[in-house]
Amino acid sequence: MKILMIGPQRGGIDVYVRRLTEALNLRGHEVSYRGIEPSEGAFDIQKMSWRSSDYVKDVVHRWSAELPIDDFDIVGYHFGKNDVEQYVPIALRNLGRQPLKSIYFVHFLSWNLFSDYLMDPDAAKEVRSAVLSEMDAYVAYGTHPKIQMQKWISSPRPFVTSFYPSAHEAEFANRSVLRNAQHILMESIPADKSNLVILPGYAADYKANEFLMEAASLIRHPLRIVIIGQGWRAR
Repeated sequence: MKILMIGPQRGGIDVYVRRLTEALNLRGHEVSYRGIEPSEGAFDIQKMSWRSSDYVKDVVHRWSAELPIDDFDIVGYHFGKNDVEQYVPIALRNLGRQPLKSIYFVHFLSWNLFSDYLMDPDAAKEVRSAVLSEMDAYVAYGTHPKIQMQKWISSPRPFVTSFYPSAHEAEFANRSVLRNAQHILMESIPADKSNLVILPGYAADYKANEFLMEAASLIRHPLRIVIIGQGWRAR
C-alpha cells in the first residue's frame, strides 16, 4: 500500500510521524512524509510576528498543487493547532484533487490557527468542517479524543484508538539531568507498574501545564505519574 503522510516538518509531531513512517515501511508499505517548509509557516521567525491568512492560504494552495496524491492509496493528515498543514484538505478540495482515502490522526482537539492568530473565522470553520466531515477514518491516541471526536463528526466512520508511542526518548533529557535525577526516578517507580504513567518532555512556557493536573483529577482510578524532563521542577 502506498501512503502519503502530510504534516509539519518540526514542532514535535514530525518526530512521531517519522517514527510511524519507518515502522510502516518496515511492514512492507511504501510511505512518504511531506510537509510545508517551516520557513513558509504562519509565524515569521525573522519578524517575530504572524503572517496573514491570505499568505498562508496561498502557500498551502501552491504546495498542494504539486502533491502527487494520485500516486497514493491513502493520505494521512497530521497537524497541530497552529500548523499550516491543517488547510491542505481545503486546498486540495479547491483544486479538485481529492485523495482516494483520507485518515486524520487526532493530535489535537482544536485547530485554532485561523481563529486565534490569523483572525480568519471563515477559514477556521472550513478547517473544522474538513476534519469532521471529509475524512474517511480517524486514529486517536486515547479514549478521550475518540469520545470527543465521535460527538462532533457528522456521521459514523471507522475510528481506531492507538496509544502514542515514545518518540522523544533521546531528546527529553540530557545525560547530566538523568544522572542527577536517577535516584529520584528509581524511588518514584514502584514495583507494580500496572498503574504507572511516565511523561517525558520539556515544560515549555507556552504549554498549558495546568491542564495536566486538571486531567489527572478526572481519572477514574488512581495513577502513579512520573514526569521527566527539564523545567518541570520549577513549575
